[in-house]
Amino acid sequence: MLQHLHGYLRGNRSVWKISETEDIYTLMSTWHLSSDLAHFKKLAEADLVWANTTIEQLDPKNLLAAEKVFDEPWQQFVKSSYLPAIGVWVLKLDPYLPKMAVSIESAIQQRLVKLFELGYMFNHKQLSILGKIEFNNSLIRVKHAFENVPDVDDASQIIFKSLGDKIIPSEAKDKAAQQLSEVISRRWHDKLAQQKKRQISLERYPNSGKKWELVDLEKLRVMLMDFNMSALEIAPILGRKPSTIKKKIKRNDKFTFRKWRKSISELG
Repeated sequence: MLQHLHGYLRGNRSVWKISETEDIYTLMSTWHLSSDLAHFKKLAEADLVWANTTIEQLDPKNLLAAEKVFDEPWQQFVKSSYLPAIGVWVLKLDPYLPKMAVSIESAIQQRLVKLFELGYMFNHKQLSILGKIEFNNSLIRVKHAFENVPDVDDASQIIFKSLGDKIIPSEAKDKAAQQLSEVISRRWHDKLAQQKKRQISLERYPNSGKKWELVDLEKLRVMLMDFNMSALEIAPILGRKPSTIKKKIKRNDKFTFRKWRKSISELG
């Protein structure tokens, strides 16, 4: 425990910047998000998460935002707000078997990760937000019955009471969805808005994402060199975004030392 305490105080653990009234899962959950890593990098840039691991480091860095510093505000938050809010649940095993202890920990981690769709900050299946999951090939079942459960949210309490089940209880899923209903609704609407934006863009530029054929490159060369047209003018003709046109011109110039402007045969 002392090792963890010192780790937190120097930034050698992950820290989530939330208030007393906020649910930490609203930051951890990746419900309706296409990229876990992009989500967590954005949080790191906004100083909402200090991302680190239990691997001992002399000068801990935010692994998702290297330019960030574990400065006085972070240190003060950890000391005065974060650590005092952490509870410790001690589970007595008699006899104590290390493998059994790790199995129980993995069973809890697995279920909470699945229940709240907790993402992965470091792009590694075993390194979950809740720590390294030692046994993660299949859902682990724990046959031990616990006399009490931690003082946590309703959905998580169901998880602690059902570690021996083959599947996660539907009641827990319903409560988790209700618990995160606000963030789920917001992200769902954002997702629909993004899909609509992509559809509008595709209707305007129907060739977006398609392979550049030789005939397309020749059209681009002619419009650029013979008619001195801009990327904005070329875009609707080729059915591709102006930004895509600019990138293709820049790439071709770099690859052929601008020789493609005379003949696309230079593009090989």
